Amino acid sequence: MKVTIDEIARFIKEGWPQPEPDWFIDDTGDAWPTYLDEDHAYTPRVPGTIVTLEDFECDLCYQGSPTEEINTDKKSFVKLFKKWKKSLTVTLLAVEIPNEKCEEFRQAVKALGGKLLN
Repeated sequence: MKVTIDEIARFIKEGWPQPEPDWFIDDTGDAWPTYLDEDHAYTPRVPGTIVTLEDFECDLCYQGSPTEEINTDKKSFVKLFKKWKKSLTVTLLAVEIPNEKCEEFRQAVKALGGKLLN
């Protein structure tokens, strides 16, 4: 499934299992450090980059709070992402348009009730 790296970053901020500090990523692949800056809250290195979601598959593991025992519950990053994306009431798009059409595009998006994220 093709998605923008921005969607993955947004999922990490908005769709992460709660309570957020109690979950961690286990065994990420090469896609994570290639496309996301892990030192800066998983922000996209190059916004708008189209990636394959399945390249980000890893387990999200529940570690609990410091007073709880570590639980071995694991969730699939890809499955949680897809569930989160399906729950959205907006669609995130990456588009490419000619420079001279940029203002016209901005106005059209605004007229449709949308907003530009970058």
